[in-house]
Amino acid sequence: MPNQLAAVRVLTEGVVGPQVWDGRTGECQTMPTDLYYQLEDAMAAVLERIAAAVNWPRLLLEASWRHATLHEKTAEDEKRPAGEGTPWECSVRGVCGECLRHALLSPETGAHRWEDRPEVPLTRSDLDWAPVTAAALAHRRSTSPPRGRESSAALTEARTVLSRAESALREGPTEHLYTDDGRGLLHDEHGAWAMAYDPDHDQIQRVLATVVALLAPWRSTGRPPGTATQRRAAQQGVRCDCGRLWADRVGPGHTRPPSGARARTLNRPPSAAQETDRS
Repeated sequence: MPNQLAAVRVLTEGVVGPQVWDGRTGECQTMPTDLYYQLEDAMAAVLERIAAAVNWPRLLLEASWRHATLHEKTAEDEKRPAGEGTPWECSVRGVCGECLRHALLSPETGAHRWEDRPEVPLTRSDLDWAPVTAAALAHRRSTSPPRGRESSAALTEARTVLSRAESALREGPTEHLYTDDGRGLLHDEHGAWAMAYDPDHDQIQRVLATVVALLAPWRSTGRPPGTATQRRAAQQGVRCDCGRLWADRVGPGHTRPPSGARARTLNRPPSAAQETDRS
């Protein structure tokens, strides 16, 4: 994969996480496909800004100094067959900073035909990437292990909100219209109940769709194992370096407990079975 595509993919997934795609239709199932492609363009714009800001000749100079200092060939290296040298061996000669910048930005999946297209222009210099990134963050997917078959008080609350948001998503009108006395429903020309749109319908629906997308990673996917009593008994309190107490494992971005984790868990009173064993 070209460096440009690899860098754009890493930056894109860094914003929205791993998304789910339909291999048959090529459509993204977990966020709007057009928005995903807009985010890719925004991340390509970030890469172009980085490429334009880097002092490539200085970078090459620094790299050559490091290579000469740390990776000088030894007599044993010289005896190795061609292509079986040390991992840092490089056969490239005569590279300049300008060529290095164009090579980084080339999106070609095969060999770039430099004789036909000698330059890779900066086509996204005017793209305002920040608003696109902010809009895409609403569809960010968690990179933590799936918790569809787990249960906790927080998960129950989140799933309740998710269910209510999904129920409230409506494509059509939501408001009944009544007669002047407020007791009877109005009917349209077809005899059906007259329905109207709330003035903030579109905005509310967008917010609800965002809530559904944000809470989707915690959707229930099956019955949790064991009984509620067994699950409560198995749950452990674990502290991380910041002092926060976590249920079973520390959250993303926090330092996991050291190898002596038992010393950092809560001390529980012995169960009745343990008391019997002791006696």
